[in-house]
Amino acid sequence: MTSQLTHHKIPLSAAAEAAAISCVLFHPPAPTASTPLVVFVNGLLTKSCDWDPIIHSLTSLPSPPFILSYDRFSVPPSDPLPADRVTNDISTTARDLGTLLEKVCPMLSLSPSKTPLVMVGSSIGCCVIRLFAEYYASPITGYRVAGALFLDSYIANTDFVSLFPPASAAEPEALTRTREIIVRYLHPSVKNPEGLSRLNARELLPSASEPKLPGDPKLVVVSHDPEYNVEDIPDIDKACYLRYVQSAWDEYNDSLLLLSSSGGRGVRAERSGHFIQRDRPDLVTREIEAVLSSIAQ
Repeated sequence: MTSQLTHHKIPLSAAAEAAAISCVLFHPPAPTASTPLVVFVNGLLTKSCDWDPIIHSLTSLPSPPFILSYDRFSVPPSDPLPADRVTNDISTTARDLGTLLEKVCPMLSLSPSKTPLVMVGSSIGCCVIRLFAEYYASPITGYRVAGALFLDSYIANTDFVSLFPPASAAEPEALTRTREIIVRYLHPSVKNPEGLSRLNARELLPSASEPKLPGDPKLVVVSHDPEYNVEDIPDIDKACYLRYVQSAWDEYNDSLLLLSSSGGRGVRAERSGHFIQRDRPDLVTREIEAVLSSIAQ
């Protein structure tokens, strides 16, 4: 296979008219048996093309990795969700990723048991990676997550209402307004274009620090810049946001560092909002390179 980015639509089942996932693959020019596969997992309201500047930088490395980026079902150019799919949540999307990798590895001439995976997720994509690792990363299935980069993970174990004190008629108007805005944007019941339900996220991932990522991978947890991020939320009270929401997000990110037995490394993405791959592709590229370098040693 020549060294290039190639675009594919891959059906996830053998059934006629099976729904297909759109993905981009990169095969490095001179891979070795230990060349990693970097897998990018989107957040909600983002697409695989958001990773393009980072992918371009990685393909220019002296020893570039294999690369997979993709769009989930119902995110064009991927097909709509299969008609027989009853549930569409972070668990089913994690299993879709596992099925996609089963299709992709032979296309790249990769052996799952020998290929280190470096998983890079944004927002709810971090939750998908955690469940993928729980379901697939074991000596039995053969997948080995050697590195993980979490970019501003979605807080899976809250409804966001409970981050605030109980509503009171005597509370400041700024607190009421901030609570209403956060719930309007982030409550698990809020619909999204791909129809990905978050209603059971708390049951699937009740703890930020458990279950541990199998295999003790190199872990980097990147958080947004609080001062920068709050500016992206119209009409919100900055002081209330920082006190109730940002403090909880910081605590959640700190707990994520415990997912790797040897401990992870926390990074603050200065001048970045929630979608760090868009605002700071330079930082994301640098951190991926650092993970690649560390697992090569």
